[in-house]
Amino acid sequence: MTKDPVVNSTYIAGAVQAVIMLGIGMAVSLGWVTLNPEQMGSIEKFVTALIALIVLIAPQVIAAFWARKQVTPVAAPKTATGEPAVIVPLATAQALGVLPLDGPEGKR
Repeated sequence: MTKDPVVNSTYIAGAVQAVIMLGIGMAVSLGWVTLNPEQMGSIEKFVTALIALIVLIAPQVIAAFWARKQVTPVAAPKTATGEPAVIVPLATAQALGVLPLDGPEGKR
């Protein structure tokens, strides 16, 4: 398997569908459940639709959580003294008067 969540979810969905259908088939063959071919077809269509829905939604949810983890800071920035800080571009800091126009080191 690859690390691609869409491909992996497709493999998993196919395996889950096969296990469900095999379980239902075994229950019918052993006489635990009585189903005619129409009912079996309906169950197969339902399971296929349910698995397809999961395959469509699961990768999006996984990707959203992964992306959020990649871009969301886990802690606020701190200054050298440990006080809360804000990250702003140099030009913005200069426009706000936080830094002199010749840069943080005092030279251009």
